[in-house]
Amino acid sequence: MKNQLFTLLLILISYFSNSQSSIRFSEIIFPNVATLPTCNASEKGKTVLLNSTNQLYYCNGTTWNLLSTPSISSSIFSATIGGIFGTPQNVETQIPFNATTMLNVGNNFDNLSATYIVPQDGFYHFDFTVSINFSGQLIFFMKLYDNTQILAGNSSNSTFNSNTLSVTKYLFAGHSIKAILYHTHISPLNVLPVGTNFSGFKIN
Repeated sequence: MKNQLFTLLLILISYFSNSQSSIRFSEIIFPNVATLPTCNASEKGKTVLLNSTNQLYYCNGTTWNLLSTPSISSSIFSATIGGIFGTPQNVETQIPFNATTMLNVGNNFDNLSATYIVPQDGFYHFDFTVSINFSGQLIFFMKLYDNTQILAGNSSNSTFNSNTLSVTKYLFAGHSIKAILYHTHISPLNVLPVGTNFSGFKIN
């Protein structure tokens, strides 16, 4: 199955982005085995490194499946903010995401401009999650921009203090993608580092 390793990474990113914990992807260590053990329901989801082949296998609950190696052109990132970020009223404000401590395979996320630079023509998927420090009814808008054009957007009019925007689109090389927040709250609205995340990947 194609790009299962990326799928595994995205599951990990999604989990830690919406938890109170953090993870640094400097390395992911899998159990080393001389032979593949029995794959059954209790082992489902387990990933191991087979010493004789130096290849990764995952158990789907019935059989072990070889994880394909990502191609050199693959691009995947996960970015967060370094601390509480205040956003003004009635202004489209770019969130200053940074991928330094998270994940930036292909180095296509530019930390200085807080934008993702599309490396190749193709389909891409993005998730933008924001967590805000507010209690009560609030209207806020989340947008992803492709250069100066809106790639995707949604709004929230509720008592929830977090929301997620997801989109899959065909994009062209060189375009830049950035995350924007807009709100009508009277005072500056604080975006929290825990639970706020911008991630994406190229669908190979």
